Amino acid sequence: MLVDDNCEDPRCQDCKDGEYQDDYTSKTKCERQPSCDTNLHFKPHFNPSTTEKIKCQCEDGYYCMNDDDCDVCRKHTVCKPGQRVIKKGSPVSDTVCEACKNGTFSTHDSADTCQTWTICDYGYDKNAPGSSTSDRIC
Repeated sequence: MLVDDNCEDPRCQDCKDGEYQDDYTSKTKCERQPSCDTNLHFKPHFNPSTTEKIKCQCEDGYYCMNDDDCDVCRKHTVCKPGQRVIKKGSPVSDTVCEACKNGTFSTHDSADTCQTWTICDYGYDKNAPGSSTSDRIC
């Protein structure tokens, strides 16, 4: 609403770029849109609305713990060799890792599964035992 108006016969002006007003109001200023800085791993917003508050969202590979008012993007955890992913990260949750069970292994980051150790054929010795990060060598 313009500064010198009254509520009985209001004259309104549009919010400027980077501002919004999401309800009828007698306020003389619009609210500022949140700053979703792409240098802080937020997705860019093109042509944000002047009638509703935008929600910052993290770029792929990052997540925000508070979906309603995202102010920090955190990098998804990378599961290490010897682990597997049991739950992939989402825009609002981190990746969950689990250690490979005994008798299985993974050799690369963020493996979906742990592979079972090779079973040595009858008559072959185990030259190297298996571990959580390497296969058994017969």
